[in-house]
Amino acid sequence: MTHTAEIVKWLKIAVNTKYSAGQKEHGGNLLHKPALEHMGEEIIDLLPYYHTHAVHWEMVGQIAEMGIAEEDVQCPYLIAIRNIVRSGNVKGHTEEELARAPDEEMSVKHVNAKEIAREIMEQWLNNE
Repeated sequence: MTHTAEIVKWLKIAVNTKYSAGQKEHGGNLLHKPALEHMGEEIIDLLPYYHTHAVHWEMVGQIAEMGIAEEDVQCPYLIAIRNIVRSGNVKGHTEEELARAPDEEMSVKHVNAKEIAREIMEQWLNNE
């Protein structure tokens, strides 16, 4: 399954689940409600969640950096976490490096998070 297909699948499930929960909680047909008024409330709710997630993500990066600094031997898991937080990929490639690399070199099979993490770490460890 491609990353795009995975996102579409997740989005379909998430929207259906959230919509059904909203119908049960608030009742009525969304088409007959003042959507703009409710959308403003949802947008306001989104911003604190976004900021909090960004703070958590930065904390993960800082913890990984501290772990790397304290290790006598560089722990590949901490380095991978730091790289993912900082650059979005396990090897720490910049966007320019990713753009120049062949797609198959940077691609990851999308199965589930645990399998992806295991595969990335095995590839990374084998290429070091």
